[in-house]
Amino acid sequence: MHNIIKNSFNYLACLVLLHFAGNAQMKIGNIPTTINNASLLELETTNRGLVPPRISIPDAASPAPLPAELLVGTMVYNTNPSIKKGKGVGLYTWSGTEWESTAFKGQLCMAFER
Repeated sequence: MHNIIKNSFNYLACLVLLHFAGNAQMKIGNIPTTINNASLLELETTNRGLVPPRISIPDAASPAPLPAELLVGTMVYNTNPSIKKGKGVGLYTWSGTEWESTAFKGQLCMAFER
């Protein structure tokens, strides 16, 4: 009898986990029960910011210090003001062949004004 209850509990736990794995949306924020259907990940707050990973990129032409099989679209915050072939400290996105500066001092406001 004990094994039947244990097996039933394990089966039920697996079903619950599969349900959540198949419905892979996540929300972090003030109202965690409301999420847009088009969102994979939704962050909501009125008093906090999103901080991307901070790394020191030595050369914009190399994925280093991250692995060579880096995914296109990976975003980081570069802390190296002397980045070779780059535009200093700021947000960078991996294009597949190089780190591209997403925004740097003086240009971010101009991009939003267009």
